Amino acid sequence: MRNLTISLSIFLCLITSAYAQISQGGEPLFSKENFSKSTEISTVELPKVDVVKLLKEDGEEASKDVPLRFAYAHDVNLNPKNSGKWFTNENGDKFWLLELESKGAKSLNLTFSNFYLPEGSKLFIYNEDKTDVKGAFTALNNKESRKLGTAPIMGDKIIIEYYQPSLVNENPSLQIAKVAHDYRGIYGLAKAFGDSGSCNNNVNCAEGNPWKDQIRSVALITLANGSRFCTGALINNTANDGTPYFLTANHCTGSDTSNWVFVFNYQSAGCNNTDGSLNQSVSGSQLLKKGAATDYSLLRLSTAPPSSYKVYYSGWDATGANPTKTTGIHHPSGDVKKISFDNDAPSIGTFNGNTVDTHWEVNDWDDGTTEPGSSGSPLFDQNKRIVGQLHGGGAACGNNLSDLYGRFDLSFPNLQQWLAPGSGLKKIDGYDPDGGGGNPPTCTDVTLTLKFDDYPEETSWTVKDSKGVVVKSGGTYPNQADGSTLAIDLCLESGCYDLTINDTYGDGMCCSYGSGSYALTDASGTLASGASFASSETKNFCVGTTRVVATTTKGTVNAIALNNLNLYPNPTTNILNIGYKIKEGSSISISILDIAGRVIKTKSFNHDIKSGKLQLDVNRLPRGSYFLKITENNNSVVKKFVISE
Repeated sequence: MRNLTISLSIFLCLITSAYAQISQGGEPLFSKENFSKSTEISTVELPKVDVVKLLKEDGEEASKDVPLRFAYAHDVNLNPKNSGKWFTNENGDKFWLLELESKGAKSLNLTFSNFYLPEGSKLFIYNEDKTDVKGAFTALNNKESRKLGTAPIMGDKIIIEYYQPSLVNENPSLQIAKVAHDYRGIYGLAKAFGDSGSCNNNVNCAEGNPWKDQIRSVALITLANGSRFCTGALINNTANDGTPYFLTANHCTGSDTSNWVFVFNYQSAGCNNTDGSLNQSVSGSQLLKKGAATDYSLLRLSTAPPSSYKVYYSGWDATGANPTKTTGIHHPSGDVKKISFDNDAPSIGTFNGNTVDTHWEVNDWDDGTTEPGSSGSPLFDQNKRIVGQLHGGGAACGNNLSDLYGRFDLSFPNLQQWLAPGSGLKKIDGYDPDGGGGNPPTCTDVTLTLKFDDYPEETSWTVKDSKGVVVKSGGTYPNQADGSTLAIDLCLESGCYDLTINDTYGDGMCCSYGSGSYALTDASGTLASGASFASSETKNFCVGTTRVVATTTKGTVNAIALNNLNLYPNPTTNILNIGYKIKEGSSISISILDIAGRVIKTKSFNHDIKSGKLQLDVNRLPRGSYFLKITENNNSVVKKFVISE
C-alpha cells in the first residue's frame, strides 16, 4: 500500500435518488483473513428472558391506549473501553468488534446513550450470517443529542463493527445503554408474518390504491428503549417545505424521543402476504408539544427522510367539520402497514370518561380494523386530510366495537405555531417532496418468483440499489408449503440493483432437498434467475435505463482504496481536497451529485502527484450540500460535502 495521486476524468453516472441519512449503505469491512493473529470476537451473553411472564403481563395490559410491547430491554453498559476487541490491519486501519447474544431473541435492537462517529469512520450492525445488515452509520448520523436507536436486526446474536481508517485520528463515542430482546418476532421468525387479524388489508391491495400518497406518510415507531411499538405520520405545514413534523399519540410519548426509530415503507411489496423491509428508518426526534385531552404529540424528526424513501407529508383539516367517512392507515400489532375504512360519518365521543367530546368515534369499521400497535396512527377524512390520531378502543376482527381518535381540530391551537404560523389556514393538502401534486413516484414493475424447495423457511432475499442500500427484502417463509411457488410484485425506480437470494442451511434452492429456483422478470423478460448455490447468490440487473460505464482516460489505473477516502475541508468555500490511499489494478470513476442525486458538471480540478490527494475546484458551484461518489470496479463510496459562503 502506498500513497499516490492519479489523473482523473469526471464521468457522469446515471443516479436516480439521493443518499439515505440514517444508513449510508455498503458492506461490513472486517475480514478475519486480513489478520494473522487470533481474531476471536468478544461475546457478551445477556441474561435469559422469561417470555412466559412477559406474555402474561402483555395480556393483562392489552389495549390500544398502552403502546404494544414486543421486546424486553436489557440495561447494559457497553463501550469500546470495557468490552469488545480492537484489531489493527497492516495499513493501520482499526476495527472494534463486539458480539451480543440474547438467546431465543427473534431480533435485537440497540439504544446508544452516547453516539458520535468521527468523519471518515463507519459503524455496521449485523447478524451472524450477515443476512441482515444495518449501516453504514457515519458522521452523518451524529446528532446534537448524541443518542441513536436502531431498527431491529433479525436473530439472537448480532455483531457491532466499528471501522476507523488510518487517516482518522479522532476517537468515537459509542455507549450502548439498552439491548432489546424481541420475544414476539417482528420479522416473522417464530410467528407467522401477519400477526395482525385476518380482516386487515395490506396497503398495496387494490383498495389502497387511491391512498398511495397518504400511505407513504405513515411510519412504524419503536419507542425510547426499543421495546414498544406505536404508529404515526409525517404531517405537512403551510410553508410546504418538507419540515419533518410527525404526529402521533400522547400515550406513546414519554419525556425523551431522541432515541425513537421511525421505520418508513414497512409494508408488503404487493397485495399477497409477504413481509416487508425495516431498512428505511430515521433515528431520533424532538418533542415539540403534547397534550392528554386529545392524546396528541407533535415531533420533529432529527432529519428529513431522504428522497430515496419517497415519503409524503399528509395534509390536515382543523375546521372541526364532521367527516362523511374515514380511513385509518396503521401498523397493527407491529405488522406491515394496513388500511381500514368506515363508510359512515364518525360521531363525537369521549375516551374512558375523560374530557368530553374530544374524540372522533369510529363506531364500526366496514373494512379492516385496528389493534394494539396502531396507537397514534392517523385518521383521514374523505378529502384525504388528517382529522385525528388513534387513542384507543375495542375494535378488532370479528366484533362491532368502536375506536376513538383524538380530534385534530381541538389539538390545533397548540400546534398552529409549527404547522400554520401566522397564516390563519385551517386546512391544507399534503406535500410531495418530489413534486407532481402528490403523484406516486414512477417505477418499473418487476416480479420475483420463488419456487421453494422442501424448506421454504430457509429462503430470504434482498434487493440493494447502486449505493448498497436495501430497498426491498423478504423472507424467510415458514408458512409456505414445501415445493410451492410465490410471486412477489415489486416496483423499482430506474437504475441498477443487486438481487441476493439467501439460504440459511447453505444448500441453495436446488437440488439436495427439492427442486427450487428463483426468477426476476419484467415486461421485457428475465432479469435474473438461478437455483443451485450455497449460502447466497447475488445477481446484478438494471431496469428502466441503460447503465453508463465509467472509465478513466488511461484505462486501468492504480485505484483508490475506498475505505480510506477523506474529504477536507468540509464545509469548503472553493477547494475540496480528496485524501486517499490506493492499490494496484482497478478502474475508478468520480461523480459529483446534487442533494437530489442528480449528476452535475464540475468546472475544473487540480491534482498533486506526490501528496496522495486530489483537489477539486468547486468555487463556481452554488452553496449547498453535495455528494462525491467514487467507484472502484463494482464498489462505490459516497461522501457528503457542503459548499458554504
